[in-house]
Amino acid sequence: MSKWDELKAIKQTRDTMKEINELKARAYDIISALEQLRAELANVNAEIAKKSAEHVELSKKYGTGDDISHS
Repeated sequence: MSKWDELKAIKQTRDTMKEINELKARAYDIISALEQLRAELANVNAEIAKKSAEHVELSKKYGTGDDISHS
C-alpha cells in the first residue's frame, strides 16, 4: 500500500468514525425525546383515569346515566 493510499484510508476511517459519532448523538437525542414523551403520556393517562373516576362517581351520585367507565 502506497503512502498516499494509507493516508486516504486513515482519512476515510476518521470520516467514518465522525459519521458514527454523529449518528450516536442523534440516537441519544431521539431516546431522550422518547423518554420525555413517555413521561408526558403517563401524566396524560393518569389525568384521564382521574377524570374518568370523578365522572363515574358523579354519575353514581347524581344518576346522570353517562357512565363512561366502559369507554
